[in-house]
Amino acid sequence: MKQKLQSVTDYKLMSLEECLKALNWTYNTTEDRFIDIVCDCGGELEYSGFLDTELVACKNCKKFVKNIFSPMPASNSTCVILDPSDYEIEENRFWIAANCKCQLPHN
Repeated sequence: MKQKLQSVTDYKLMSLEECLKALNWTYNTTEDRFIDIVCDCGGELEYSGFLDTELVACKNCKKFVKNIFSPMPASNSTCVILDPSDYEIEENRFWIAANCKCQLPHN
């Protein structure tokens, strides 16, 4: 039996849509994508990722959403990448949202 993904992090895992709503960001959707995402502060959003869009961050207020399967810093010189096939993922909940003035996570 696979371990539940939520059990490996202290962050609350959410779907991308739940994250956008939690941060009070507005957006539109197509059949399978979120488009026209706007932060409530009006700041410019930065999109980045290694394989796909894994991080969306506001350059102004520092709010961000991050895919937990993207590389996560473990130390100054290493990162951890979780394998989705190792975990039970509940309802596409593999995104985290942060509303903070902290340093943005690295890719």
